[in-house]
Amino acid sequence: MRKGILLAVGVGLLLLPLACNDRQGAGTSSSTPSLVIRTATVTVEIADTPALRTQGLSGRASLGAAAGMLFVFDVDGRPSFWMKEMKFPLDFIWLRDAVVVGIHENLPSPEASTPDSALPTYTPSIPVDSMLEVNAGFVKQYGIQAGDSVALNLGR
Repeated sequence: MRKGILLAVGVGLLLLPLACNDRQGAGTSSSTPSLVIRTATVTVEIADTPALRTQGLSGRASLGAAAGMLFVFDVDGRPSFWMKEMKFPLDFIWLRDAVVVGIHENLPSPEASTPDSALPTYTPSIPVDSMLEVNAGFVKQYGIQAGDSVALNLGR
């Protein structure tokens, strides 16, 4: 299943520029990747390269209410994340084979003066193939819990 998700993400990313060009100026977001979890549909940016995963949401002022960043990993593992240069709190939703396997809620953004060595890290308890970052409170608002299925829609 994980290989299928990675293949679908890869093919979708290859086709995304074509879909965006076809719709340019149309004012719709049908070609934007999204993820459905419980009753929530989240527009996602996909971080599937080392550079994109390293940058993540750092430095941004905010994230849309129905938006998130999906980190996709090349191999299953237990990656560690921190909140370096984050300006707003987040929920982390750890995924494996399109199923929620762990959650970290209400992770606070650090004070700007916090040294890197003092930043806490967050790691899933079991290997994962992806992780969804959303605004803090999302997990509680939608009742997300371990065992929930996730569907990825890459658009046209």
